[in-house]
Amino acid sequence: MWKRLFWRIERTLDYLRYGVLKYRTSYDDLEIKTYLGFGYDKSLHIRGRVLSQKVLPKATATDPKWRNLLRAIRHWFTDEVPYARIRFDCFGTRGMIVCNDEGYFFQTIDLPNRLEHGYLDVGLKLERPASAPQVVSFARCFVPSADASLGVISDVDDTVFATGATSLGTMLKNTLLQNSQTREVFEGVAEFYTELAGGTPELPRNPIFYVTSSPWNLYGMINEVFALRGVPAGPLFMKDWGIDETKFFKSGHHAHKIQAIETVLNAQIDFPFVLFGDSGQEDPEIYTDIVERYPGRIAAVYIRDVTEAGRVAEIEELKAKCRAEGVDLLLSAETGDFVHHARSLEGRLSSPRAA
Repeated sequence: MWKRLFWRIERTLDYLRYGVLKYRTSYDDLEIKTYLGFGYDKSLHIRGRVLSQKVLPKATATDPKWRNLLRAIRHWFTDEVPYARIRFDCFGTRGMIVCNDEGYFFQTIDLPNRLEHGYLDVGLKLERPASAPQVVSFARCFVPSADASLGVISDVDDTVFATGATSLGTMLKNTLLQNSQTREVFEGVAEFYTELAGGTPELPRNPIFYVTSSPWNLYGMINEVFALRGVPAGPLFMKDWGIDETKFFKSGHHAHKIQAIETVLNAQIDFPFVLFGDSGQEDPEIYTDIVERYPGRIAAVYIRDVTEAGRVAEIEELKAKCRAEGVDLLLSAETGDFVHHARSLEGRLSSPRAA
């Protein structure tokens, strides 16, 4: 009952705020914030949110902890526009998107022709009164190469960089008191993911998708860390930490990750995937479930060991389940072990899939 009560209060406040926005004389501070999407075959998947613009000071490596904390707090508090309407135009295919009550949109666009490899932009325009200035943007999508041989679906926290997700105190310290300039990725991750992506850093051949339980508010920070540390960019699946009828601030990690992985696997993509996670939360269990339910779709499962020895016995049981499906589950604290195994996957990294 209390979740529903909080949700109704928040929804009422959103309605009041949106009602004020409708009668504003200036729309200069509104923006369509977009997140990197992806495409395959004849479909594009675009994502974004309509917000009031918020200019945050650039992070530096010498920023004191109190400044990092203030910046993090400003990241968390957003002024969204619920139920905003956006017109899209993609190669002559046009339509309307209606945002949800938190201002988010997640739209699939079906096109008449197969997509070409590269980064594609979908034109977006916020529907406002005729007298108001136009609010326009572009939703960028990555389309893997026709000769892509492998895809990667990777966790972020404690997989790409250390977060300490198993300890609330450590996680809050790393998230709130550090910034994009001071966060470090695990040794060898940038080089490994670059090899898996293939192609060039500017135009990779294979897609890498990232799944995290962190909120969308941290999207910019994560991408800044990736860019600074040389980790290949890729579509991020993050979480809405708002309030609705079923959740208070955030929904379950397990359900979120399963849904994100299934979104990718069900997008008519016909090459196998490597799943990369850590032992700190439920990644081994989630990935084993995916291996069993999607036979032939997973090439390998890599789990970074970030926990005590007691977790090893549980993961050994999951190894056996994956092995029964013909998939290796590798547990290690060293990125180099994953690199060695990935290179042993016959034809996965260098040979195009069968036509």
